[in-house]
Amino acid sequence: MIALDNVTKRFGEKLLFGDISTRVRGGEVACIVGPSGSGKTTLLRMIMGMEPPTRGKVLFMERDVYRLKPAARAYLRRNIGFIFQDFRLVPHLTVWQNVALPLRGLGTPKSRLNAKVAAALDAVGITGLSNMYPNTLSGGEQQRVAVARVTAMEPVVVLADEPFGNLDKDAARMVLQQILALNSRGAALVIATHDLAVAGEIKDATVIDLTPQEGL
Repeated sequence: MIALDNVTKRFGEKLLFGDISTRVRGGEVACIVGPSGSGKTTLLRMIMGMEPPTRGKVLFMERDVYRLKPAARAYLRRNIGFIFQDFRLVPHLTVWQNVALPLRGLGTPKSRLNAKVAAALDAVGITGLSNMYPNTLSGGEQQRVAVARVTAMEPVVVLADEPFGNLDKDAARMVLQQILALNSRGAALVIATHDLAVAGEIKDATVIDLTPQEGL
């Protein structure tokens, strides 16, 4: 599904990370760990096809992402769901409309779109919030909307960037369970987090540690 082959990223003379190699198949989980500024978001963007490596290869569905034409790369991204730390909900749209938004972009027929949105809201337990607006919701509720939005897409890959950073412990645990539910349906899951305890709670997760080594 996803493969990183000796991936290195530099910004000028600064080495952000080097020689990262791993593979994440459908139904598997990888956790990218490290402190702020270590390159976790950059590595997620690299997998997404939005940040080329300085050296190495990024493969998605056995295809070298950065050898594809831009249109083909954009098409591959239709199979990827991204969960942001800051939720990225559209403030003037209701919960229902936010979850439906990427489906509209994918050209999903209205009959299927309505069913997918309803199922996604039910899956994360927020059906009763469908007519609410983001600014009326708690942080935990907003993140569940963000998870529902990705759930409705049924992507083959889910990338989550610090999805628990703005949440209290109980809300974080609930959102983790919902993200893992996506993985249990067969999606490859990559979570970036600074919290090693989160990685430790995920059974059989591959850990990609970007913590800078002393002297480098």
